[in-house]
Amino acid sequence: MRVTVSPEQIRSAFEAVKDDRSFDESRGLWERGRPPVEMIQAMCLRPEILRGFAGFGNSVYPGGMLERRVKELVIITASKANECQFCTNSHCDLVDIVDIIKEPLRVVDEPESLVPRERLAIEYTRAAMTASNAVPEPLMGQLHEHFSDPELVELTFLTSTCSTCSTTASRSATTASTPSSRPRRAKAGRPVRSEQSPVRRVARPRRDDRPRQRNPTRRSRAVRNQAS
Repeated sequence: MRVTVSPEQIRSAFEAVKDDRSFDESRGLWERGRPPVEMIQAMCLRPEILRGFAGFGNSVYPGGMLERRVKELVIITASKANECQFCTNSHCDLVDIVDIIKEPLRVVDEPESLVPRERLAIEYTRAAMTASNAVPEPLMGQLHEHFSDPELVELTFLTSTCSTCSTTASRSATTASTPSSRPRRAKAGRPVRSEQSPVRRVARPRRDDRPRQRNPTRRSRAVRNQAS
């Protein structure tokens, strides 16, 4: 799904939810000249959906009971498992901007050094995404030691909602006249190409347009035939 959203539509949508703290960070990115994630940009075409999404923000993210670090670790873990580059990159950028987690991808891959609540949240996210009806009992026992029942409800809801958000984000490719939030990386051996300076390809002449070359072998045979 590729849609076009203008800077004015993004500005207008954020103006409609200016009193909702759920969008403070996305609004802050926009005001600093950096676009919000593409899923939020797409929602700006339907401000009603954006306002409805605010309910999730107030109760689970960024609001809710759990610590912000726990939530970001859960979201990055789930987004990486879902192979959602949009959610993974945007939340890695976000935790770097607001200085919540250093090297988040390394942290979720090596959670052994984290405090118990953060480590268990990552383990639970992976276990629930692998087999939601077969989370190991020892892990559930540790979760009940470190989380209250209301916190477990929020953690479970956050984990499951990440899959929905990842699907929406992966399918929400937007075109907007806003600066890119992440620099383009060149593939191995290839330079980064500017969008304003596309590579010009030189058209090869068609086969019919190429000058025909005489076959010297044929000519010599024809001469010999005439001579004989």
